[in-house]
Amino acid sequence: WVTVLRSAGAHDTYLRTYRGVLDAGRVVEFMLLDRLFPRSVFYSLRLAERHLDELHNRPHDRVGATGEAQRLLGRARSELEFLQPGLLLDSLEDRLAGLQRSCREIGEALALEYFHAAPWVAWTDAGHAVSVIEEGEI
Repeated sequence: WVTVLRSAGAHDTYLRTYRGVLDAGRVVEFMLLDRLFPRSVFYSLRLAERHLDELHNRPHDRVGATGEAQRLLGRARSELEFLQPGLLLDSLEDRLAGLQRSCREIGEALALEYFHAAPWVAWTDAGHAVSVIEEGEI
């Protein structure tokens, strides 16, 4: 768990927060749910929501999420926010896979909303539809 904390630049902050007690449940709680640590998942999702509100030019809108990306971000954040902290280690792999899936869906929604295109291109039959002019044909 020390390696996880160090890879996220969280080791010192974790030690100060939990007074040096290294515990798997607390590490997962810190990395997923901490509201003050800028590299926690919850903090990042909340920040992304704020920035998306600013992009929509509606930081204080009275209506909730109007775009698909906003809705997906809000759902991912609220699922994390209302988890029981003591149960974080239960099915952690599934929870992280779900977060990864949510991030992919959010990225796709943002790509469609702001770039008006699919977020990826699948190349098929490249070069077969174009005739190539050989030397001496012109």
